[in-house]
This record gives sequence, structure tokens and C-alpha cells, in this order.
Amino acid sequence: PSCSVQLENYVRADGEDQGEVLGTVTIEGNEPEFKMEREIEQDEENNHYWWEESDDEEETEYKAKMKWSLDKKAIFKTKLGAVSAELKIKMAGKSKAEVEITDKDDGSQERKTTAKTKVKKIFYTLMHNGEEIPITYDNKDWDAGDRT
Repeated sequence: PSCSVQLENYVRADGEDQGEVLGTVTIEGNEPEFKMEREIEQDEENNHYWWEESDDEEETEYKAKMKWSLDKKAIFKTKLGAVSAELKIKMAGKSKAEVEITDKDDGSQERKTTAKTKVKKIFYTLMHNGEEIPITYDNKDWDAGDRT
């Protein structure tokens, strides 16, 4: 799947809703790939889900671990349609989610959910007029809030 966006200036002719188109960007790539492992407490004998009773409350816990990857490419074209640049990005990471459901005596449920995602690697390739432009960065600590 792909999508395109036009970049235009704000100069408008009388009665026009659009400005002059300066170029377009088309995003291409595959849908993200996922490899998932699920852990759900299960009664092996009856093949039913089960829960442990504790202080008159019933608890059920669900866990999912996932490895994922993503490949995308942005193609930048001039207003005449000539390709001026391409930016490719490849990402990989891991995600983990846990849900704990507790049934209360009054019939209500309490849900505790946690989720974490860690970006492991990102690779960029920028091509402009047929030449690769190096992009320098540390390929680690993607979750740090102080990255620039």
C-alpha cells in the first residue's frame, strides 16, 4: 500500500482552494511484520482457560510478546514529476503486553494492563539525485527521551 501527499505553497489565485503544487511525497512499503508469542493460562486437560482463586477473587492473566519489523520508503518528486530524493527506513523492535483481570465478589472486574515497546534498530538510507547522503546516528537507546 502507498499514499501520496502534495506540498503546495499558500499563494492562492482568486477563488482557488489550492496553491501552486511544489512537489509530492509518496510513502510506499509493506505492512509491519509481526512474530507473536502468547501465553494464556490454560487447563491442559479440558483445553479451557482457567484462573486461580485467591481470597474469593478470581484472577486471569494474559501475556503477549511480539517481535516486529517495518520497511518504508518515501519518494520525493518535483512539481514536474521527476524524482529528487528517496528516504528508506527499516525498523525492528520488541513489544510486550500483559493484562490481569480480577473478578470481584460484587460481579465487577478490575483490569490491570501494562505494555512496553522497545525499538531495537533503525536504518536510514537517503538518496538525492542518485547519490547516497550519509545520515549519522547512534543505533541504540531509541527509547531515551533526549535523542536528537
